Order: sequence, then C-alpha cells, then structure tokens
Amino acid sequence: MYKYNMDIETRDKIIFGSYEPDKYMGGCRDFEDMNVETLKELVNNVISDKRSDYRLNIIAIKKTESIEDKNEMIDFLNEFRFADEFDVEGYAWWD
Repeated sequence: MYKYNMDIETRDKIIFGSYEPDKYMGGCRDFEDMNVETLKELVNNVISDKRSDYRLNIIAIKKTESIEDKNEMIDFLNEFRFADEFDVEGYAWWD
C-alpha cells in the first residue's frame, strides 16, 4: 500500500519556494510554469496534502522547446493523446 507523505511544507517549498498557508483558497492553490525537474522532485518526494483525496492536479503541459523531430512528435502525441485539447506545438490541456 502506498504511504502518503503529509509534509505539505516541503511540497510547497518545492513548488513555490516557501510555505504560505494563507495563500490557499478552499484547500487549493494554483501554480504555473513548473519544469520537469521540479515535477520529478515532487513525484519522488512530496506530492500530497492533508486533504482526503491526496492529490496534485496538473491540468496542462506545454513543451518549452519546439518539436522539430518526427519521432519526438509521435512520442508527444502518444503520451498526451487523451487530453481534452491538444496541439502539435507541444501543448496538452485537461478540463
């Protein structure tokens, strides 16, 4: 069974650089422009909160470098093909 990490302070420091509980609205806080290294750090260390559903929602992914290779485009299409919106510039969004 997966053991949830309840360390919200560390999670917020990874995402925002500091823990500021007053910035939450209804137990949620938005973030933007997370790089792959930060996402990996979250997944490997601290991705949960004291909410009963223990989640971090990612609603969009945008590739910062342009897709120039056919194989890279195929990989991107296969990885994110179930997104609600998708474009070949390297953007996937879920509603």
